[in-house]
Amino acid sequence: MTDETTDRTRCHGRRTRWTALTGALVLTFVVTACGGEDPPAPTSTTAAALPPRTTLPAVVTTAPSASTTTTIPAEIATEVDACALVRPNEAQAVAGEQAGPGAPVPAADRPDVARSEETDGEGAEPDADTDPGLPPLLLAGCSWPADGPPSVTLSYLAPTTSRSALEHLQRLVDLDSGFARGARVFPLPQQDELSAAALVDESGAVIEVAVVAGSALLYVVPSEPPASGTPEADGLTSLLLAAGRRAPS
Repeated sequence: MTDETTDRTRCHGRRTRWTALTGALVLTFVVTACGGEDPPAPTSTTAAALPPRTTLPAVVTTAPSASTTTTIPAEIATEVDACALVRPNEAQAVAGEQAGPGAPVPAADRPDVARSEETDGEGAEPDADTDPGLPPLLLAGCSWPADGPPSVTLSYLAPTTSRSALEHLQRLVDLDSGFARGARVFPLPQQDELSAAALVDESGAVIEVAVVAGSALLYVVPSEPPASGTPEADGLTSLLLAAGRRAPS
């Protein structure tokens, strides 16, 4: 091989190595350049800021104040018609078919039982100067039949100091008067919140039936006392309870 050929071969080899080296450098530069760049930051969209949260105060509803109520005072009776407390058919059970509407009994002509009640302090009239606030004493009476001798007499007295019919009748017994001497007191079955009691003498006859209705005392006295437990005695109780339901108390 000649020197010229050898030189050409060497020159060609140098060119080839240079070209390869140059390509490697260029590739390295490209890789370095690509790897060194930071990726583009993503585009961010900022939303409008929310308004600050407002806390609403609690709503308190106040009910309107209640109006002042007026208490209606209880009616105080100033007059009582004892005959109007009993219906004619109710009086027939003890006074017969001719009982009629009844005849008013003046206070001075009431049975002894009424006077005994007053002497025991029951229903004593108040002194207007010392007890101006006490209600006046009300007395009323009625007897049946309306014409002729009475078979039964109903009496009304208010206010009463007796808390029950039993207490009233026991007072009569304790007075040891001729009317109730030796008599005994018996309670009767309660009806319509009214508790009546009977006063029975030594012979077993009913001489009085009484009941307390509110502040009023009502009692019936037969002219001829019927035997206890008979229809006539039951008729006295029925008449009394009918009057007690209608009586002003």
